[in-house]
Amino acid sequence: MKSNTKVSNQLKNARGTYRKDRATTPPVIPPTDDMPAATWISDKAAKEFAELYAELEKHKIVTGLDRIVLLVFASALDTFIDATEQIKREGMVIEKEGEGIRRANPAVKIQAAAVTTILRIADQFGMTPAARSKINVIQFDNYDADGLLT
Repeated sequence: MKSNTKVSNQLKNARGTYRKDRATTPPVIPPTDDMPAATWISDKAAKEFAELYAELEKHKIVTGLDRIVLLVFASALDTFIDATEQIKREGMVIEKEGEGIRRANPAVKIQAAAVTTILRIADQFGMTPAARSKINVIQFDNYDADGLLT
């Protein structure tokens, strides 16, 4: 099924599908140095955002306009990690105190929602194997997401 999402000229260029006659007018891109820091994300998410933004910027995939989307990605990754840790501590099924009623841990649903957000955004920026196969120039050689999970 074809997506209705518009693809930037930079991403089309990276994929090798850029056509000057079909190019969209480039947006005015504010400089990233003038943007205030996001105070609503955790320290883990801020670290993840900084590493990811630097890597994508190096490959000319990201602009200042993509900042909020990548902040949401980093925040969703942080939520996923927190929910996963909670599930490891409490288990997939929890028991309501005093009643003996067992039910699914709410963290499972939170984790699943975070994964959905992460994968949607990752696909837009070429961060999945399938998305990368459509892009000719991206190689994520220095990005280490494993360090965040420890």
